[in-house]
Amino acid sequence: MTDRPSRRWSAPLVAVLVTASLLTAACSKPVAGTPVAGAAGGGDDAAETTAAPSESDEPTGDASVDGDLGPLVGTWAGEYTCLQGETGLTLAIEPIDEASVKVVFEFFPVSENPSAQQGSYEMIGAYDGDRLLFKQNKWIERPSDYVMVDLEVTSPVEPNVDALSGNVLSEGCKGFSVRRD
Repeated sequence: MTDRPSRRWSAPLVAVLVTASLLTAACSKPVAGTPVAGAAGGGDDAAETTAAPSESDEPTGDASVDGDLGPLVGTWAGEYTCLQGETGLTLAIEPIDEASVKVVFEFFPVSENPSAQQGSYEMIGAYDGDRLLFKQNKWIERPSDYVMVDLEVTSPVEPNVDALSGNVLSEGCKGFSVRRD
């Protein structure tokens, strides 16, 4: 027997230490979100995740969204609140297939918080059981020291819905609220 730690613990320990290091770096500024695997380098070359439910992350253009997601298609404007304060939000939602939508999450400064940064990323929206989730996918325009967040829609999605609200799924965040633009 040697005094060296078992190799089977080395890889998980390194993964935990790297994750903790990345989270600490991301939390050093007044921003919030959930880091994406492989995206620590940031920018437009951040690694894609497996969040997309289809082989292509581009909307087909002629796809229709059946059931509860159809009323979501369109542009929504409002705000969300995280550690950086109130921040402007636009959600542009397009159909992918019957069960999912592509969401572009664009954030920007507002008069109440002119120091907020501007940026955008792609999300994939789908039901997970009875929860409607918009999950981060990939950056479009990433400001330094910002990370992506996921959203949970808690308001009813009805045929003539004109407002959405819910939770921003990240520590230090309160929620989001948007109206059809």
